Amino acid sequence: MNPRKRAPARLICVTAVAAVAFVSSSPPCVACSCVEGLNPASFIHETDAAFSGTVVSVKSAPWNLLRGWDGEAEFIYRIKVDRKAKGEFSEIVDVRTAKEQLSCGIGLEPGDKRAFFLSRRDITGAHKWNTNACAVMPADALDGIQPVPGPDVGDGTTLRTFVEQFRIAEALVALNLEVLLWSVVRTVRDRRAGPRKSSAST
Repeated sequence: MNPRKRAPARLICVTAVAAVAFVSSSPPCVACSCVEGLNPASFIHETDAAFSGTVVSVKSAPWNLLRGWDGEAEFIYRIKVDRKAKGEFSEIVDVRTAKEQLSCGIGLEPGDKRAFFLSRRDITGAHKWNTNACAVMPADALDGIQPVPGPDVGDGTTLRTFVEQFRIAEALVALNLEVLLWSVVRTVRDRRAGPRKSSAST
């Protein structure tokens, strides 16, 4: 086959493999399992922020360039803050969680009151604060607990333009491609070195 004709095919193959490798780097979906009997007074120090509040609305998380790589569906819960326990909050906070309860989604409805313990999310998405079924307790769980210093959560969103999303995605793809190419080079080198070692031993 003409090398010039073979080059585009190789490029397509490498690109496809890189895409598969990048998608496979997403965290797997597993059944939800929580530790029972967590003490809110201790748990508050293990999470990034905490508050009690009332669910105002629930909607599907919007697709964006970065979260598009991850197939797991998410909800955005809009919650009215009733009491701050750790961190500074706006009156209304948006929090991400998995849609499926098997993936530790919280499964709440507008009007439900709970105590929410939050953790920071990764660089993907416009909603950087996360919670799950293991980090949601009855609304009175924070009663009697003295507030502790924490981050400025604000309204739970982080502004990220499409250009910023593209640059982050580009960097992640480049990193995965470098790892893939290095693996290919190492495999080829090991295969070439194999026969030499066997012939030397004979």
